[in-house]
Amino acid sequence: MKHLRLVGVASALALACSKPPPSPAAPEAKPLPPGHPDIASGQRMPAGELPPGAEMPPGHPPIDGAQGGSLPPGHPPLAPQPDAKELLKQVDAMKEQLKDRPKSTEIALALGNLYYENSRYLEAIDSYRQAEETAAPLEKKYADLRAKVGPKAKPAKAPAACALGQDRGSEAVAAEGDKLVAAKPAEALACYQEALAPARLAHARRGNAFYLVGNADGARAEHETVLASDPDYVESLFFLGAMTLEEAQGDKAKLAEGKRYWQRLLEVAPDSPRAALVKENLPKADTIFAKRAPPPSKASGEANGETGGGPSAEEVSAMAEAAQNTPAEKTDLADFTKILDEGDKLLDEGKADEARAQYVRVMPFTMSRADLASLRGRAAAGMGGAVRKTNPAMAERTLSMALAQEPDNARANYELGLLKLDQGDKAAAAAAFKKVIAKDPYFAGAHHVNDLIAKAR
Repeated sequence: MKHLRLVGVASALALACSKPPPSPAAPEAKPLPPGHPDIASGQRMPAGELPPGAEMPPGHPPIDGAQGGSLPPGHPPLAPQPDAKELLKQVDAMKEQLKDRPKSTEIALALGNLYYENSRYLEAIDSYRQAEETAAPLEKKYADLRAKVGPKAKPAKAPAACALGQDRGSEAVAAEGDKLVAAKPAEALACYQEALAPARLAHARRGNAFYLVGNADGARAEHETVLASDPDYVESLFFLGAMTLEEAQGDKAKLAEGKRYWQRLLEVAPDSPRAALVKENLPKADTIFAKRAPPPSKASGEANGETGGGPSAEEVSAMAEAAQNTPAEKTDLADFTKILDEGDKLLDEGKADEARAQYVRVMPFTMSRADLASLRGRAAAGMGGAVRKTNPAMAERTLSMALAQEPDNARANYELGLLKLDQGDKAAAAAAFKKVIAKDPYFAGAHHVNDLIAKAR
């Protein structure tokens, strides 16, 4: 149980990557023989894990990817799966081409998954947003039809034509549903439900990404959106249960709310991989999620292996308030740049609280607006510097976000160097300061980085 107390159940879920949905484009192939492993997802099954009763014909290549025997005519090639980092490099090289190109829900989701699985959470958040926007008309169509059919209508099974597959994406499935609306509305509803699977995954994973960058409110909103249309969605039941229990701090009402999410999960998906963790911890929830003592000192935290930590409730609230009070439609790149300029000036003057107030006016929007992508690293770097003294754990995580966006960001490396000096890690501090000099000698001179390197020896 120690890991639950150190990193949190919700954080553990957010970091656990679920499999991406089936690819909408795959090679044409002959029908698969009975018992053949599904190839729509592009995932190979490990050797020796064929479905029950399935046998490979004589001369069939091993399914772990090793070639051994010829393939029948029309069989998709057993090409090795692309390396995720290499694929990410290719996507980065095409970023400008991809930026304004229309994307299907599946393509935007796949991009989001690629960023997410490489810990580039801000870019993942933006890609998932695009997936959600593409699916929004279908989500409205589903909600309107569900209201028309009524809650007492007998659930219907989706016809075979409504199954997502390698040659049938969400748009094609939704079109099948459109044909059924007049004559068989319950079946149409089931069809739309199938078509929305990629969108629901986008909402859920965007919620996880929000949680990882410290936006708990955004995380909750995404998962609640999923449950509003699919009350039995396992990942969202698990996440909201874990998040609510973690926030409870002994509050009986919140404990009860969190337990309800988890109890529902056990009812609808008792064999889910999440169910094992829930079964183990639900009976002990009152003890596990009791009111906790104040955070340990730096020394005791390090002794227990605790290096993570998110923003305080006040920080999240400040971000949410700032986002609400800054009209997005009236604030453009130049306006946000001026706000960051002011934040940087205040930070350099030692006015960390005033600087933080400027950064929180910008940072929430950099997560969701593509036109502010160029400011994401800068806003995160400033935020990390602003909370370096008051919340070192959040500072480290926020600076990591900035450096994931821009590895040579001068401000981020400078603030990271100061943080490492505070922590007594002189080698890491010196390495960060040297990056500042290499990237921006003027910034380095203005901030006396050479003197700081001397301190780090």
